[in-house]
Amino acid sequence: AILVERMAQHHWLRNRALHYQNHYLESGDESNASQVSLFMRYETMHERAFHKCLADILKIRAEKQKQEIGFASQARQEELHRVNLRCREGLADYQHTRISSVKCDIYCQEKRLETALARENRQFETQKAA
Repeated sequence: AILVERMAQHHWLRNRALHYQNHYLESGDESNASQVSLFMRYETMHERAFHKCLADILKIRAEKQKQEIGFASQARQEELHRVNLRCREGLADYQHTRISSVKCDIYCQEKRLETALARENRQFETQKAA
């Protein structure tokens, strides 16, 4: 609000300087050359001040938009982090289940091997006894 008010003041002062500059030029009096020069400087000064205020307003607006985008981006990053955590937990559960399955398969194979070895030992013992 302050910058907008200052812009309005600089706009009004620039127009005032321009008005006086035109007034002295229209009078045709060459002794007013220093006054015309002075009002030209005033016009230029207030024009620059107006544009500086405008640039400041645009800068503030851009920063505000950047912050709003940053908040949205931050929320999106947090959601992605939660999704990644869930994916990792799911992968860990899958690997645990897979390892358990492999262990079960190995256990079953060991039992079959033990049963087959026990059968072969019995056959060998019966052949040896006969």
